[in-house]
Amino acid sequence: WVAVLMTWAFHLVRLPFPADAPALLRPPVSSEAAGGEGEGPGQDRGWPLVLFSHGLGGCTTTYSSVCAELASQGYVVVAVEHRDGSAVVTCSLESGNSLPFQTRTAALLGDDEGLAWRRRQLQQRVEELFSVITTYRGLQAEQEKGARGGGAQEADSPGKQTLRDLRLDLSRVLLVGHSFGAATVTLAAHSWGNHHPEIGIRAVVSLDPWMFPVPDEAYRDLGVPSLVVMSQTMMWPSNHSLLDKFFDAQSHCLFTEVRDTRHQDQSDVVSIAPFLCRMLCMGGMRPPHEALDLNLDVILRFLRSTDPSHRSMLPQAAQQHPPVKEPPSSGKGLLIHGASGAFDQLAPIQTSAGSS
Repeated sequence: WVAVLMTWAFHLVRLPFPADAPALLRPPVSSEAAGGEGEGPGQDRGWPLVLFSHGLGGCTTTYSSVCAELASQGYVVVAVEHRDGSAVVTCSLESGNSLPFQTRTAALLGDDEGLAWRRRQLQQRVEELFSVITTYRGLQAEQEKGARGGGAQEADSPGKQTLRDLRLDLSRVLLVGHSFGAATVTLAAHSWGNHHPEIGIRAVVSLDPWMFPVPDEAYRDLGVPSLVVMSQTMMWPSNHSLLDKFFDAQSHCLFTEVRDTRHQDQSDVVSIAPFLCRMLCMGGMRPPHEALDLNLDVILRFLRSTDPSHRSMLPQAAQQHPPVKEPPSSGKGLLIHGASGAFDQLAPIQTSAGSS
């Protein structure tokens, strides 16, 4: 009956964006970069890339609020729809076959069989994220080969042509994920740091990470700044213990919690059907827009602290009117459970010690 209710609530939902809209293929060159010395932040470096991994039962469009905000900040966002059986449903464009959401009771109970299954899914998800990098590199190689040979390329769909012409800076990659997706980007950062150092991971953002399937070897210092943003739903003892284990291993990590929120407040789901989600204990007591604002606020402050040069790549209007909001002065919004490394731009955020 829950599936029937959710289907009824969501079947008319549409995202307001034009199909095949023209893209700004290269970042604008800032005045400092144009007249400065060396490689400035806007000198043909390309856009930084965000790889977004959805959680269990999610899909490409489930986190449009977070992805659109990151895109408005000058990131190219690729929201991957995983084909490991964790998406609500996914379809193959080549074959037309669909793969519905798969569940196993053992996996939810956490026994050895369930853990092995979830880790196989996790590994596939990491490989699917990496396929975005390899696909882009392949398209770039085709373009360079065509430019050298002077021959005409085959006609492509608008989306593929845009991806081929898009200028990305693979030395500035941001990994973002929610729930099972947060576990995915954690393992990806660990794996790529060891086996693909040519990929420049700048930061990892974990929204309500579900740490159960993360293998033991990933509980090490990722070597890059990481942000953990929790809701109260995911702070149960066993998950909290694994989060503490992860945090203790990091040299540059911010561990935060947004008060009075639940797991789906970090997605679009609660904004679409707030009353139904509260009835099903999927949404917290905060209004959906306020919960999203608080989550996005700490994410953007974190990103600006880890890559301050990125701001000079944005159009001047965006720099003058940043969407980042001041954190609530009452101390009833954000808690900081721990911080390691330097986070100067996050200083205004209320700490758990100061707000208790």
